[in-house]
Amino acid sequence: MTAQTMQEEKASTQERILLAAEEQFAQNGYAGTRVSDIAEAADVNVALISYYFESKENLYRGVLERLFGLWEQHVREAVWDGDDPERVLAAYIRKHFEFKRSNLNMVRIFQWESLINMGIYEHYIHQYWEKDVHDKFKVLERWKQQGKLAGQLNERALLTLIWGMMDRLLLLNSQSLALFLGDETDLGGEQDILNACTDAILQLALYGAMPRGTAGASMEEASSVVAEKSDAGSDAAVDATEEVTVAVMTLGTCDQAQTEVSSILGFLTQAQGVRTVMPAEAGTGEAETAEIERRLREGDATLIVVHTEDGELTEAGLAAWQAVRAAGTGGLWADRPAAVWVVGGDREAQSLQLHLEQQLGRLGAFPLSRRAEQTPEQYGARFAEFARRMKL
Repeated sequence: MTAQTMQEEKASTQERILLAAEEQFAQNGYAGTRVSDIAEAADVNVALISYYFESKENLYRGVLERLFGLWEQHVREAVWDGDDPERVLAAYIRKHFEFKRSNLNMVRIFQWESLINMGIYEHYIHQYWEKDVHDKFKVLERWKQQGKLAGQLNERALLTLIWGMMDRLLLLNSQSLALFLGDETDLGGEQDILNACTDAILQLALYGAMPRGTAGASMEEASSVVAEKSDAGSDAAVDATEEVTVAVMTLGTCDQAQTEVSSILGFLTQAQGVRTVMPAEAGTGEAETAEIERRLREGDATLIVVHTEDGELTEAGLAAWQAVRAAGTGGLWADRPAAVWVVGGDREAQSLQLHLEQQLGRLGAFPLSRRAEQTPEQYGARFAEFARRMKL
């Protein structure tokens, strides 16, 4: 056996021990883990662990160094770059949740340490974690000073709540997730779980729990507004079969757009309790603008289908989108279920999709996030259910 081969075998054995130790520490915590259990899981003898790591504490430090190395790389890749809080927070929540879900042992070990502080962990917290936290506090504080976040916001509490929601949802099984996210949530696969959890965290972090019209009000004022809305809508809520009207608008046309519009409309028109106003193309003339306003006033929910070229709005499409936004500046978008379907599923289209959803959120609407790899039919079915539930 050559020296190089021996070195490779040593590295492979150490890596196997570290991975086994990570699994054991995640399941049982530092105090509840025995070196003999690690040795059995790694298929080595205890003496070999002592040879490579000398002690259980040193082995634990090796595990932490490996995990925090992954964490440090993730932090470098998830920089809060830009002055658009919605875009930055949306991207961060999705990426951070996905990272944690891919590294559940890290989450479990962190939680063990929060329960029983062994004193070893603190060194790594100071070295890797604290600077990242303070950097994010500074960004949130800057956004607040710029008027991009609510003035009364406690930015430290916001960040803590986002992480807390992530950690709570991360460790639930599918049955428990269905209980917390709603029995109708499709949790058939890993991507479905990721989408459902991040959507829930995003909605609460970006839009809060109160109706949009009460944002920034005192608790007493907000309660009064909610009570008035509840009283006004009580008669309508009695009849659960009342129809919800979905107005459909298109920005630009092409063969693919027409095909996908037809697919979405097929499910909207078949959905129970949903009436669909057939699509009209949004334009910039006086007549077209008046039609946009009429559809917003008459419809309970709005679906906008967008045709793009290379992931960007055409010049005419951009003008039409600005007209759609302007038509709702008088409060017509407030608390309205809304959806955007950008034709095509490539990366550029997905980026535009997220941007337009955030634009609708700023206008006061409740946009339904489009999930990765979702077909037009699936999105139409989801939006029909979403709009109906919002109406009741």
